[in-house]
Amino acid sequence: SYSFCTLLHTIKKMSKRLLLSGVTVIGVASCWGYSTYRMKKSEVVVVVGGGAMGTAAAWSLSKRGYRCLLVDDGNPFKSSWGESRLVRDTQTDPTLQLLIGRALALWKEAGSDEFLHQTSVVTLLDDKSKSDGDAIRTCSDLVGTAYKNLSTNEIKEMIPQLRVPKGTTGIHHEGGWVIDARLAIQRMREAAETGGAEFIENDKVTAINRNNKTIQLESGTTIPFDKLILCCGPKTNDILQRANLSLMNIVPTAEQQNYFLEKDGGSGNGHAVGNMPSVITMSGNQIYMLPHLKDGVAGVKISQHQIGPVVSNPEEGYLLPPGLDVEKYNSDMRIKFAEKGIVDGLPLGQAEPSTSVVRRWVADSLPGLNPNPHYTYRCLYTSSVKGDGPLLGKHPDDPNVVICAAFAGEGFKFSPAYGEAAANYAIGEDQVVDGIQRFDPARLAV
Repeated sequence: SYSFCTLLHTIKKMSKRLLLSGVTVIGVASCWGYSTYRMKKSEVVVVVGGGAMGTAAAWSLSKRGYRCLLVDDGNPFKSSWGESRLVRDTQTDPTLQLLIGRALALWKEAGSDEFLHQTSVVTLLDDKSKSDGDAIRTCSDLVGTAYKNLSTNEIKEMIPQLRVPKGTTGIHHEGGWVIDARLAIQRMREAAETGGAEFIENDKVTAINRNNKTIQLESGTTIPFDKLILCCGPKTNDILQRANLSLMNIVPTAEQQNYFLEKDGGSGNGHAVGNMPSVITMSGNQIYMLPHLKDGVAGVKISQHQIGPVVSNPEEGYLLPPGLDVEKYNSDMRIKFAEKGIVDGLPLGQAEPSTSVVRRWVADSLPGLNPNPHYTYRCLYTSSVKGDGPLLGKHPDDPNVVICAAFAGEGFKFSPAYGEAAANYAIGEDQVVDGIQRFDPARLAV
């Protein structure tokens, strides 16, 4: 049974000196019914990575009756940690607009009334971001999502806590939410376990043998698989290397998250869910703001998007594609952002620390908040070097391996839909949302 496999793993982790620490692949395989994998429903799908994507994939598989085992190394410094995320039904890409609709339906299935808190969302625009505004309106019209164009005065009336420069316009969507990220993952996991999925935690993948379809873990456990889904975020290339597969042209970056208290010492209730919408700036400093989540981390979450430096640490599993010039990549990104005014006033060879950029924006735009953050933390984004979307689909070297990664900080809100798509690739089902085929990993293979 599934639970017996997990029991074997637990015993081996507790003491490798036990006789059971020598359990062979045949022994583990037999407890999964490995000899009966001729029927599709009896195939074992192993998911590597227990963040939002991996948990969503496990949930999608288990609720349809597929046998699934998820393995996670337990490292807290990854893409899906932290408290809150922004969910919005406003996108600049038609495929993503359809995907967010599917994701919202799946969030509801997972019990979103408990962890998805509606705020609405206002997108701030200036002359440099006019095309972004046009794209948002086009996508909204495509699926019939209602929105309202806002003048500068209307923005001030809707969000009295916010000061905006003269000439700023906006787009208001009722479809904006702050999601309790930790609770959302927990509920997806509970649903996956109800469907029979098993979870192995705090154990690293050390080797993947694609010839005999086994995974070796640091504890000594050997796991057989028929299909493999990699939801490894910034560690994707490390796992691909362990599987002797082509690496991908993706990079992890370290992003800064900040929480600001109110000037009167309050935790943020005057800027809380229910008192103001979420805010996104499409140009300028590319900043987003989430209202305070009651009973959550004290303060208002305000950060820059996709501006952090590249992380390179092979010993920790953050493996860059071969030949990547990190300095040139960082410089090219600064030039790209400079065109939108993000490094305003600085030479291109210098990058202003993200926190100081956000502090200045808070001082100018939210006078009720103390511009000195009382709490900060780092999270990791993983992005395509080309900036052309995520990795979602079968690896070009092996159709039994599916990659679901590199969402550039935009993945969490879509995670149940992306996880479902990864599961569909693994088991050979049709995709629910058309257009995701363009995220084929073959385009980024090294």
